[in-house]
Amino acid sequence: AATSAVDGAQRMILARVLEGRRCVGSPHMKEPPEIVPKSNLRFDSTGDATDTIVVTYKDQQAYPSYLITFKRRLTTAQAAAAA
Repeated sequence: AATSAVDGAQRMILARVLEGRRCVGSPHMKEPPEIVPKSNLRFDSTGDATDTIVVTYKDQQAYPSYLITFKRRLTTAQAAAAA
């Protein structure tokens, strides 16, 4: 879970990611699978079947573009419950 700063601000990094050749992966993978068995040529990244998760295996595949700082606002119901 994310933690907030003392002032309640949270930070998120927006990164540009180079996926390259991608395949569906699984949680136990330490590196992407080979494109052709015994070829030593591997996929560049893996992900889930719905394209919502992308996993890269090399630091240079992701470039941080922005640091976004934000604070969440309470809804009316949350503010009433906190009072």
